[in-house]
Amino acid sequence: MAHYLFIVLVLGYSCFFFADLLIRKYSVSENSFLFIAKRSAFTSILALLWLYFSDAIIINPNFSQSIQIIGCSFLCGLGLFFFVLANKSLPFPNVITINLFGLILQELIAYFFLREQLKGSFIPAITISVFGLLLMASMPKSRIGLFYSILSTCFWAVGYALLSIPLKSTRIEWVTLMMELTILALCLLILILNQSISFKDIALKSGLKTKNIIYPIIAIVTILGSLLMNYAYQHFKVAEISFFYISLYPMAILFSRLYFKEKLSKIDWISNTLLISGIAFYLIY
Repeated sequence: MAHYLFIVLVLGYSCFFFADLLIRKYSVSENSFLFIAKRSAFTSILALLWLYFSDAIIINPNFSQSIQIIGCSFLCGLGLFFFVLANKSLPFPNVITINLFGLILQELIAYFFLREQLKGSFIPAITISVFGLLLMASMPKSRIGLFYSILSTCFWAVGYALLSIPLKSTRIEWVTLMMELTILALCLLILILNQSISFKDIALKSGLKTKNIIYPIIAIVTILGSLLMNYAYQHFKVAEISFFYISLYPMAILFSRLYFKEKLSKIDWISNTLLISGIAFYLIY
């Protein structure tokens, strides 16, 4: 079972990481809600097709399960929105590291709501990580990106941890579709209420600098990642899932330097090291 979990997580996290890279590259110059709306339109279509051609279409969730899934999806949607904003003002490795901090937050949520065991290393681990966040906050240029990134990881941590509850009794195809439709509806509602774009613009207007082919690519890897991760949260404990996510940090450093041409400051390196050390300490001990 351990080897099976490892394969699911590696594939799931790889899909999400590739999607994060594309979001980081192409969302910087776009309207954040419009970018997410277009991305979610494609993911919703793919999720609907996946559901239609599966046997899960006849096993629909009940009202209570649907409310839980929509609520958790709303939180995850806010996490995605703040993730896009964070990438506009913070180096990619910093955003990924702060997202890793969400692993500790997920353990806290799992302790209170899922009755999973909280290890004795939680207090020193979160203390070390918070020192890293405070050090990063000492740089004025990083504060707004740090704020957005913390909001992103908090919403994602709470949303995905609580999503494991309805996932225990709901088919992942339904959960994935409802999540994507909720995120799409949230973005469209905000766009319309702000009167920043019309329905015609949403349907026809392409991004100013983003090629339309990028959206279906993001959608494909996102749907695959969602299905794999929803499966993991459905069958395994939150604590078992968290460990493998930490392997994304070295990849984030590599892509940041070679692909985005970003250069981290000494404070970035120290704060990221403290964050990673706190997370690793909790996961190992």
